[in-house]
Amino acid sequence: MAPPFRTAANHFDQADELPMPYSRWIRYYVSAVATTPRQPDATVGITSEMVLPIAPNTIPGRRTLYPNTSFPFSNCVHWFESEQVRIRIRTPDTGFNVDEAMRLEADQEMALEEGFDDDFNRTVEFVAKHRGYQEEFPPLPSLPRRDTYEVDAVPLEVVSATCWSLAFRRGIMSAVPPTHLPASPAGPNTTPYNSASSVNAVVGTSCSSSQTATNTCPDSSFEHLRSLLASMDPFGWAPSPETPLLPLADLWLNIANHITQEDIPTPFELYEEVRAIRS
Repeated sequence: MAPPFRTAANHFDQADELPMPYSRWIRYYVSAVATTPRQPDATVGITSEMVLPIAPNTIPGRRTLYPNTSFPFSNCVHWFESEQVRIRIRTPDTGFNVDEAMRLEADQEMALEEGFDDDFNRTVEFVAKHRGYQEEFPPLPSLPRRDTYEVDAVPLEVVSATCWSLAFRRGIMSAVPPTHLPASPAGPNTTPYNSASSVNAVVGTSCSSSQTATNTCPDSSFEHLRSLLASMDPFGWAPSPETPLLPLADLWLNIANHITQEDIPTPFELYEEVRAIRS
């Protein structure tokens, strides 16, 4: 059994689903906040100074990021080309006190993106010089392609029938408990629930079968959008055997009460943990 997910300082890049009533967790893409220089990667020209400090930390020659409120740690940075990992955040019954959240406002999020522009150009030039242009454009730099860092690419084929059966019986294949999932359009005892059928059931359609067959439905663009949303599973309703393999973590917005800057793990430690949990 994998060890409990270690406490870490993370930047929440984006939500992977929309929070809904009865959701037991919410999937997020996160990237680790570091307290150490960037681990170099000589294969693509990444060097240790490719970081952006988080105020009150400052580094000469590097752009400083300023959260909306005082950051409690003095030595934190964002790494260039830090991998995003996908995790589940447990939703407490009492909800979250968003006033406690430290966040980057829009201009600082833009600074986080633009602050690495020169680093990106340097790595592109490095790749072009040392590898040559094998294509019109050189490949984007990335972390070393070792199995330990492919933390979010476990194929569903490796999930055994036993794992599928156990996850199904325990009701942990979707964010919403089975008792609160919308019924299948054909009735509660038909095919298993999936996101496409749920959207059909909830939204409905204004096209008759003849209109659809002749491609004259006035809401064809809406139908396309509905199909797209269904494939994205925006509410986390679609059961998936991969869901139990995503780390399930508690979120503390008042992070200074739960970790010290000396105990913040490196991003690579986070990748290794996620890999272990998904193994």
